[in-house]
Amino acid sequence: MKPHNIVTKDEWIKKRKELLGKEKQLTKLKDELTLERKNLPWYQMKEDYLFEDEHGKVKFRDLFNNCRQLIMYHLRYHFSWKYPSKECAFFAEHFNGVSNHLRSRDTSFVAVSNVDINKITAFSRRMSWNFKWVSSLGSDFNYDLNLSRSEKMGFDPISYNFDNNLCYGDEVFGISIYFMDEKSNIFCTYATFARGVEVVNTTYNLLDLTPLGRDEEQLAYPLAWLNFKDLYSFCKKNVK
Repeated sequence: MKPHNIVTKDEWIKKRKELLGKEKQLTKLKDELTLERKNLPWYQMKEDYLFEDEHGKVKFRDLFNNCRQLIMYHLRYHFSWKYPSKECAFFAEHFNGVSNHLRSRDTSFVAVSNVDINKITAFSRRMSWNFKWVSSLGSDFNYDLNLSRSEKMGFDPISYNFDNNLCYGDEVFGISIYFMDEKSNIFCTYATFARGVEVVNTTYNLLDLTPLGRDEEQLAYPLAWLNFKDLYSFCKKNVK
């Protein structure tokens, strides 16, 4: 951390006001982007996807839970892995407690992974998560949305984040948004990947307010410091 100037309170307030002006510009730009996002065209989804929760099979439309809108977090968890990716588990830590607030705004929330439901249930209980998390294993859902690689696809790389970026991993993460009309037609209205997903990560947003920030510049890669929440050295509970 480089040395910081130490000034009087009045000098600090002057500099803080200058920064506030830029923050307000960013807020206005965000509002403009939000409006553009709302005005994006939609495309219709197939409706015959089957998912699974701890009670059994569920249809795509059932994930809406009597709401018109659905927010879906694609949680990276390959069917051959013992645990999900630490990065996605980190992001998922911020989903507890949001479901009722979203439902009051006609919006449902669900996480989806291409893995056996028993693994999902076990890890969710370990983390004390209360948001809905379902399996898409056995469905074409992840493959149709270019979220998973498969043998039938020849294990071709995944075209990631609407660009020519190629991902050679077995799974990718992201967020997608859906709307269901009065005839139960389902439409994809928006999707975001890579750093676009950071909008849901409160920990990162809080760290961005601090002088050290995320403090990841000297690490081998961003999030190299990360672990499951019960495996940090200062935690009383250490699950192996």
